[in-house]
Amino acid sequence: MLIALIAAIGSASVAADTLVDGPAMHYQQPALLRPTFADTGDLIHSTKANIDDDQTGRPGVRSKDFTDTVNGIDRDEDGVRDDIQQYIIANYTNSREAKGLLQHARAAQRYYLNSPDIAEVQLNWTNFDRSAQCLRDLFGPGHWTRHAQEIRVQMLNTALRVKTYIAMSKIAAGHIYPIDFSPGACE
Repeated sequence: MLIALIAAIGSASVAADTLVDGPAMHYQQPALLRPTFADTGDLIHSTKANIDDDQTGRPGVRSKDFTDTVNGIDRDEDGVRDDIQQYIIANYTNSREAKGLLQHARAAQRYYLNSPDIAEVQLNWTNFDRSAQCLRDLFGPGHWTRHAQEIRVQMLNTALRVKTYIAMSKIAAGHIYPIDFSPGACE
């Protein structure tokens, strides 16, 4: 469902290449247009399966928390939604990998879903970046994104969570964030 949403947003938002006149005639890169909240809501609610419906058991759906809250259920209050924590523990038997993914899930939830203003975005970015570096260290430069993407897809599994993520993206746009490649990022 989320993949369909991203594909719909992506295909609707890319402008065609334009030829720029001038002494050296060159192609201008296409401009990406960001969807408005109204556009995004229309895309979310016009899909066949409503993203707010309980998707448990559908092929490819690993999330189990479809509650109508941004953060979902976190009974032990460790900053990681319970269904995502259970997925990580069940699928990553290497304790270092599991700990790294839990660190990333905690940082990603704060960054994606709990950054209501630029000060919080910048504060949460630091931990998010460190957790991404931890995954790069654990899984390698070419493979860490697959694991991070799996967590993001599970995290953004309701319309409310997707809208919150889009709001954070709009707040974060246009700012520069440092990237830390120093070793020892895993907690």
